Amino acid sequence: MTTIKMNREKRQVTEQKLMDGLKKHQASMPTWTIGGTSRSVADLQAMMQERLTALANVDTAHAAWLAAVAAARDTRARTDATVMALKQSVRVSLPGTPDVLADFGLTPRKPRVVTPEKAVKAVAKRKATREARNTMGPKQRLDVKGNVETTIVTEPTVTTKAPPPTPPTTTPPTTPHTS
Repeated sequence: MTTIKMNREKRQVTEQKLMDGLKKHQASMPTWTIGGTSRSVADLQAMMQERLTALANVDTAHAAWLAAVAAARDTRARTDATVMALKQSVRVSLPGTPDVLADFGLTPRKPRVVTPEKAVKAVAKRKATREARNTMGPKQRLDVKGNVETTIVTEPTVTTKAPPPTPPTTTPPTTPHTS
């Protein structure tokens, strides 16, 4: 038997039409033989109504679930900062007492462990970055003095008109040619 995949709305419409057809043709077909057994239209209508009610309940439950999820999300967003502050306050107030922190459902913070090799690498990397970016601290910046050399260049402005250019003259060569 093959089943056709339908969404809830389409299934509900299809099953409602099936039930309407049973009601419309109840007088002409009072019993149906399904799977080798004879069933009355009233039994089939009751079964179809049960299916339609179950589908309607799914829609109602889904809408209620969506509303509950939205309400939980809103509550969590509204109270997140306070809860985080409370957890931090408990950890600060009760340091070094893991058994008491466990009563609050918390664990002590793990200390950061840095190996000497990692520390040396980190220092070298920071130094290289500062040199590459020419980054200086506030006291280093105070030592930097600029040398500003100013040279003022002024060009004389001439307001007189230049005489018109004279056309070039051609002169014959002065050395005789010998042949």
